[in-house]
Amino acid sequence: DLTTQSNISRPALSMPNPKSDSVEFMQIDCDYYTAVPPGNFLAALIFILEYIKTHSPNHEASIIRVFGVNAQGNSVMAHVHNFTPYFYVGVDTRRINLMPEDLMKIQSQLNQWSKGADCVRSIEVVQRSSVMHYQDKKKTFLKIYTSLPKYVNQLRGLFEGGSVAHNGFNCFDTITYESNLPYALRFMIDNAIVGMSWLRVKAGFYKVRP
Repeated sequence: DLTTQSNISRPALSMPNPKSDSVEFMQIDCDYYTAVPPGNFLAALIFILEYIKTHSPNHEASIIRVFGVNAQGNSVMAHVHNFTPYFYVGVDTRRINLMPEDLMKIQSQLNQWSKGADCVRSIEVVQRSSVMHYQDKKKTFLKIYTSLPKYVNQLRGLFEGGSVAHNGFNCFDTITYESNLPYALRFMIDNAIVGMSWLRVKAGFYKVRP
């Protein structure tokens, strides 16, 4: 039994005040899980009823977990909500001029493929440069936000298989971009987090879980 050894046991925790105290810790690991967000019993009840009715996890969310240790030696686990998975697909603008109503139709088409699971949360048009076959001009892409990370891989297969068209035109590239990045790595890249870096969660932007 090593629990009584003072040289390996964690120091006593001084509970932070979410309203006035920031939390700083060194990040050691990062992963994610899928669940109904805690603290909303009504949403959880609706999710259970919907799941029984349709067997479709419409109300689940992907939640990032960041593991670390603070300067006092206490272990820290931060649950990060509302980071949305996404990927890019190129658009042939010679064949189509995308308007807001077109994006809604494409989103509806993709969600119909998933049998009502609302896999696509939103779509926006962006201008980006690909590192493949370098070009000096930016190209038009769809940035597709999904409700869960698993839908990135599933939708990638549709586009790369040439199964997605719009108004009868095959106007999308069969190569997708940034669709093979693991969700937790995507979070770290977008927030400029590297291994063993120090993170700060400002007061007023977190709650302490019991």
